[in-house]
Amino acid sequence: MGEWDSLLEERTLSQVTQYHLTGEGANFNILVHQVLSGPKRGTWIAVPHLVVNGDMQFSGWGHSADEALRDCLEKIKGRPFEDIFPHGRTDEKSK
Repeated sequence: MGEWDSLLEERTLSQVTQYHLTGEGANFNILVHQVLSGPKRGTWIAVPHLVVNGDMQFSGWGHSADEALRDCLEKIKGRPFEDIFPHGRTDEKSK
């Protein structure tokens, strides 16, 4: 991760595997994060997740996953959460 340190600053980056659960009234994703940087590096967490898309101007594009992620990280660096997700938070911290 060393080359990404300037983009991440003191944030946590994780690699995510996504599962989608449907049936019996359920329709949501479960995101399994492998933490790659930050204080919890090397741990895993699985989180139920309802999809809330960010503003498309912050979407990253590239000819590989690495290029797309780097482009996205450069676009969101230093931007407040409310700029990226103008419809607000859906997590417990916002309540």
